[in-house]
Amino acid sequence: MVDGEGDNAFWTKIGAAWEHKDGKGFNILLTAMPLNGRLVIRQPKPVEDQR
Repeated sequence: MVDGEGDNAFWTKIGAAWEHKDGKGFNILLTAMPLNGRLVIRQPKPVEDQR
């Protein structure tokens, strides 16, 4: 979930997504629901960029 815009955005982890083997969909596991209804799914960053 993302609150705010641009450099002021704050990301809250509420779940995870895994791409299907055929690349045509995702399995999504939510551990919480966003209160504002906005959910953003992006490609994961490479491990070295996750600091």
